Amino acid sequence: MIVFAGGIPALYGQSGVVGVPLALLLAAGAVGVLLVGYVAVGRRQRHSAPFYAVCAAGLGRPAAVAAGVLGLVVYGAIGASILGLSGATLAAEFGGPWPVWAAATLLVVAGLGGVSAVNVRLLTVVQVPTIAVLAAVDVVAVLTPADGALSAALWSPASLAGGGVGLVVALGFAACLGLDVVPAFSEEARGEATVARATAGAVVFAGLFYALSAYAVAVAVGPARITAGAGGGVLPFGFLTQRWWPLGALLAGLAGVLLMASIGVAMLAFGNVFARYVYSLARDGVLPAGLARVGAGRNEGAPVGGVVVYAVAGGLLLTVFALVGADPVDGMFTWLSVIAAVGLLVLLTGANLAALTFFRRMPAGAPWLVRVGFPLLGVAVGGTALVVTVSHLDSLVGSGSGLVWLVPGVCVVAVLVGVGRAVWLRSTNPLGYGRLGQRPDPFTVPDRQLSGLGV
Repeated sequence: MIVFAGGIPALYGQSGVVGVPLALLLAAGAVGVLLVGYVAVGRRQRHSAPFYAVCAAGLGRPAAVAAGVLGLVVYGAIGASILGLSGATLAAEFGGPWPVWAAATLLVVAGLGGVSAVNVRLLTVVQVPTIAVLAAVDVVAVLTPADGALSAALWSPASLAGGGVGLVVALGFAACLGLDVVPAFSEEARGEATVARATAGAVVFAGLFYALSAYAVAVAVGPARITAGAGGGVLPFGFLTQRWWPLGALLAGLAGVLLMASIGVAMLAFGNVFARYVYSLARDGVLPAGLARVGAGRNEGAPVGGVVVYAVAGGLLLTVFALVGADPVDGMFTWLSVIAAVGLLVLLTGANLAALTFFRRMPAGAPWLVRVGFPLLGVAVGGTALVVTVSHLDSLVGSGSGLVWLVPGVCVVAVLVGVGRAVWLRSTNPLGYGRLGQRPDPFTVPDRQLSGLGV
């Protein structure tokens, strides 16, 4: 729902490119390629901070800590970006300043963040009806196109032409954020194969669903009008009430309610991943040891220290964007999504380099395509996507603006901070440095109740 109501309108409106369905399909395919080597190593390492562990196994400890810090930036940024969408949605529905509604969302998410059992139930309760309603919306849109006929032009490579192609690439990868998080729960998974199967299923389903939904939106509004009418804002569901009454009005109402629920659930989901990175880095001494604090009782093992950091980071980012008077969607949502997407590309490209090195030393148990073929292709795909994205980011802030370097700059700073921290640990705590990124003791696994071990 976040991609449907926030990501797809931003893709159309801010880039001016009509080939969004094709872009989302290609982005999901590229992410699928990039995930093969990463998941292949991650499922063997079984770590709550998989990028950190994968880079430790293949590229060394400084690269591992850099990946861990950049992972915090990526998942913190995408979680905070949703605050902008939350503020805009709730303010449009109920009135009032958007930062107030965003802050209220953050407080609710922070309160639920350490309650692992509630998180699992919320994900199930919200996601199943959301998929069903969006599928119905897609059917309504496709059966009642605005121009009286469906258009195949949105699937043509020519539809991707335009100065906003870099922004399309960035936001396309941002839409795929979440497909990479399955290995973060590998410590709690019942087996290694579960991680690979869950990741593959998520990529195939999300890629097809996002692309078809973007196509349905375009034909519902009209391909010639979608880039002008979508803006960067939240997509209204008003076209439904104009097409099929009363079914359209019912779908519009359900979609609006589920959008609000999906915003909270998405923040919880990314917060869970962020909290696991905090927990893992604190457990290894990269972050203060107190942040490795976990819950007790029925929430035994839930990484509550990371939940606190997630809430504080989200609050700081919300304060900054509110003080500078940024638009909640065109500003906060889009900017932080692009930063997260660029960071994810860096992480996935590095993970594929790590996979090449890892399997060169330990080739047993993996076919050539997994050991060499896909990781090599992943490095090429990730590097190309990074170059295209960064070189075309002027469409985000306007040609000639120095702010365009803020996006890659944040990622570079995160990497440098991570490398610097690793070098410091090597000189001050050699024993702890030697343990960085190692597969953890199974009795320190977070959220043990999720694995069904009952310990």
